[in-house]
Amino acid sequence: FLRNIRYFFDKGPANDILLRLSALIIGDDVSGLSGKVVGIYCSLEIQRIFDRDSILEIFLNAESFGANLYGIRTASLYYFKSEVSNLEIFEAAYIISLMGNDSRLIYSNKVKRSHASIVNLLVKKGMVKRDYALKNFDIFWENITIRTNPPPHFNLYIEKNLAPYFNSYIIELLSRHGEINLERKGFTIYTTLDARMQLIARSVINMSIREQEKGTSSFVENNHVKPEGIILTIDPLSGWVLSMVGGIEEESWLERSKKNWPIKKKSLSENSKMNYTTFIQPIFDRVIHSKRQVGSAFKPFIFAAAIETLGYDRKTVILDAPIRVSMGGKMWTPSNYGNLYFGPVSLEDALKYSLNSVAVRLYMLTGSERILAIIGKALDLSEDKIRKRFKPYPSMALGVYSFSPTEIARCYAIFPRMGIKLESIALLRIIDDNGNVIVDNLKHALKRAIIDDFDDKSNVIKPETAEEINEMLKGVLKDGGTAYRAIHNEMLEIEAAGKTGTTSNFSDAWFIGYTDKLLTVVWVGYDNPSYSLGEGQTGGVVAAPIWAKYMKLIMDL
Repeated sequence: FLRNIRYFFDKGPANDILLRLSALIIGDDVSGLSGKVVGIYCSLEIQRIFDRDSILEIFLNAESFGANLYGIRTASLYYFKSEVSNLEIFEAAYIISLMGNDSRLIYSNKVKRSHASIVNLLVKKGMVKRDYALKNFDIFWENITIRTNPPPHFNLYIEKNLAPYFNSYIIELLSRHGEINLERKGFTIYTTLDARMQLIARSVINMSIREQEKGTSSFVENNHVKPEGIILTIDPLSGWVLSMVGGIEEESWLERSKKNWPIKKKSLSENSKMNYTTFIQPIFDRVIHSKRQVGSAFKPFIFAAAIETLGYDRKTVILDAPIRVSMGGKMWTPSNYGNLYFGPVSLEDALKYSLNSVAVRLYMLTGSERILAIIGKALDLSEDKIRKRFKPYPSMALGVYSFSPTEIARCYAIFPRMGIKLESIALLRIIDDNGNVIVDNLKHALKRAIIDDFDDKSNVIKPETAEEINEMLKGVLKDGGTAYRAIHNEMLEIEAAGKTGTTSNFSDAWFIGYTDKLLTVVWVGYDNPSYSLGEGQTGGVVAAPIWAKYMKLIMDL
């Protein structure tokens, strides 16, 4: 590490990966004593928190590769219409040679010399034969302008309206920046949207809701009002919003989706770049603005509070039997679905089968304070907001309080994040027509993840508690679990966890499923909560199959 300190004082960030990553996080200006001290501290923190492979991955996903491209996968798709893993040796070396170069110099002699140096290093390391390099290097440069892709392939212009609900959300975020005039042209906005995931999410939810219309017995009773549905996918580690469908779309979009099916072979940028050549009016996005009761999807937080307060674990046995509790001066008798009871059961089986009586017993033993503390901390709610929004009634155990899909995603993210709260991000960068970076949320996100070092304020539950809940929620997808049938019918082979949720009168069907890389929320219901999806239309029957179809398609991306 002394070599890195010497570089800071003698050479600046140079091209050393660790130092360059530090510069990306704290800003390019590391001149002066204070800047160098911060840079050294940042380097120490990076090395302490991450291993070498993770440091390289973070760096390659944050670095610029010319032409206003950020991230090596984005550069690979732009220049060669190829995933990074499929690049030829000269192509990979070319992309690396672009790091730190001005966008106007992507075909310059400077880049060519850098490219030659990298190829020569590969020859010395025995990764490329010398004769092959000499023969093909000049051929590569003769064809470079032909083989690279023009900008229209990379840009996803807003007129195509790939993601109307996501775009509306971006506009909402932009409106919070007073310095940005949305009606002025020339801004380039970089977002976290994964175009291929978005296409799949849109197609799956539209087709699934049409099937739901046909199969819902109450459709006629609901005066031919169509049910709605949403899909939201977030990377639980970075917080990046990867897909967002806030409701069913017009018939023309649905038919277009059918024509494009299957869509997993499309080569589109991971980070959508949107040129706002037209101004889109915001639309009602159920992912952001619609709050609905979550039913049994709330139970993991009851179980997490019990583990932390009572010292339980997933093997702890508790009684599953009819229970009566006092609520509001009256006696309340919650029942299990189908009035089935198992007697003594482990906590993991109680969550797997979504047993209401056990959730209520745990609530009575634990109390509301710790449960609401988990929710409040995950959502950054003040104590005053918690008191106003959540009343400490035993019915809380059955999910009678309402959350937006975004909120429930943030709450569930504490499990794959091993207890650490999530701050989601959708808007990465805004660049004006002069090339000035106006907003850089990516840099702020990197600072938050590395320098902040996940301090105590970010810890919602203990890592051991998160691990217990993760293991229990994996059982929901296994034989006997409330989501098993959906997984089995789709023949989905995936290591995942999740929870179903159903509200009274079958008004809302939820499924929140996650892996270590993807967390997805699915909700189906009517905008009018008094309408029912129909008898037996539970989260496991309605929402979990949508998640399974969606996951099966995006697994190959």
